[in-house]
Amino acid sequence: MHVQAHYDPAQDRIMLRLKNAAAADGTAVWLTRRQWTEIALACRRVAAALPPGDRADRPRKSVTGAGKEQAGGQRQGGGAAAAGTTVGGKGESRAAAAAASLVSRIRFRRLPSGLRIEIATDAPAPIALTLKGESLASFNEMVEGLAAKASWDLPAALSRMSQPGVAPKRVLH
Repeated sequence: MHVQAHYDPAQDRIMLRLKNAAAADGTAVWLTRRQWTEIALACRRVAAALPPGDRADRPRKSVTGAGKEQAGGQRQGGGAAAAGTTVGGKGESRAAAAAASLVSRIRFRRLPSGLRIEIATDAPAPIALTLKGESLASFNEMVEGLAAKASWDLPAALSRMSQPGVAPKRVLH
């Protein structure tokens, strides 16, 4: 499966496009800032909990003097459920944006060697991404890269989300 993501500043959302290698068409969904942060938190937690041999430790992308990351191309890894990732550019078509579905719910399932993300939309069946090993690391890099491109303060949001919160008690009159 091939995954592309594109930040749309007008919508302040990220469009995630999933393309199957066997089919020419794909699925596109809009993710909000909060949903994107939930995905980032789940990826970090699972990556940190994996044993050192399963983490697919590899060097980070190099950063040029202009502050942009050099594209490393598609990466494959983690077995049959691997997902290559690339970041979509400004040439995203309006037709794809109009056909993208809104996400109603995201569920995470921890696997022995990775993470399964189920994205529910108005479609009858959820979209499932299974990330293992290097594909999890690559997907996590894409998540963090797009949050930075969108100027979202991902570290602050992750620290707020990882702390258990207690709703204040209110007195009703």
